[in-house]
Amino acid sequence: MCDRRYADGVFRLIHNHSRLALALADARLRLRHANATFCKWVGYDEIDGAWLPDLLPALVGVEHHLFMLAMQGGAPFTIPYLAHNGRFFDLSIEPVAIQDSESFLLITLLDVSDRARLEQELRQQRNELMMQRAALRRARDHLDYVLRRFVPSSVADALIEGTHAPTPVGEQRIATMFFADARGFTAVAEACSVEELFDVLNAHWAVLVHEIRAQGGTVIQYAGDMIMAAFNVPDAQPDHAMRATRAAFNARVALDTFAEQIAERGLPLLRFGFGLHTGKIMAGYVGGGEFYQYATIGDTTNVAFYLCTQAPPGAIYASHTTWSSLGNQVAARFVAQKMVKNRREPILMYELIELLPSV
Repeated sequence: MCDRRYADGVFRLIHNHSRLALALADARLRLRHANATFCKWVGYDEIDGAWLPDLLPALVGVEHHLFMLAMQGGAPFTIPYLAHNGRFFDLSIEPVAIQDSESFLLITLLDVSDRARLEQELRQQRNELMMQRAALRRARDHLDYVLRRFVPSSVADALIEGTHAPTPVGEQRIATMFFADARGFTAVAEACSVEELFDVLNAHWAVLVHEIRAQGGTVIQYAGDMIMAAFNVPDAQPDHAMRATRAAFNARVALDTFAEQIAERGLPLLRFGFGLHTGKIMAGYVGGGEFYQYATIGDTTNVAFYLCTQAPPGAIYASHTTWSSLGNQVAARFVAQKMVKNRREPILMYELIELLPSV
């Protein structure tokens, strides 16, 4: 057992302290006294005269510093959360003068294992929480990325932020529907491989979608070689007819410029006819079971589609409703009046020729 024959009056009062491990070492770091707790915690029964770094390997390399601390004094030397013998300790070594003729170091070990384990658990929980948050951010970013390519941005925001799943419900409003349909697509499809056909379509869609979104339009769907978009849906746009018209004119110019680029890639060029009509629509989710789609339905959509089918390549056809909404901002010519099956009113068709400079 530890030799307790050497101790002064102060040390005798605390040598049986059960919550602190206490020891005295001389300037050469030889143990001169230790209480039972110190012996137990460091894992040695016979430590009288033992060299302190042998008992606590964490002190290897700082022997000279401790010698000078014993001889000259100074601030205590500390090591927080020292792992030793299956425990965690706060180690403190400070100079004391017990005999006039010799300098000593008082070694104190405070068992902080419970606190260390708790802090370790908290760190682990904090790290796991941070990892979960990062995973949620990645999932949210991915969901945001995917949704914005299938539904309008404002709809995507509502789906991401909302607490309820979408239900098949819609709202009625006035909107301008936009259609662009490729001409001669069947011949192009027969001349291309599947991969080339998708390259052709996607390249042209990229041009059209850019111009639609640049004017605040919402791409509703692709149907083969046709694209459908809406303005004033789902976000309010008082000038929706003009926005749709600018999108059509800008898309036509962009496709002409794109013709040179696509020719260099050896891909065939698609020419598009455009159709615009302004009127009442129903916009919202349609579908059943587990599949829903954001859509616009109603006679306005049908009329815009019809106008698109009548437009020659490169031409922009608009209804009387859309044309009258544009005022003197667009030069146009009357094309024809058409009766369409299942409609009581004829469709008045106008070709939009050019945007006029604003006064």
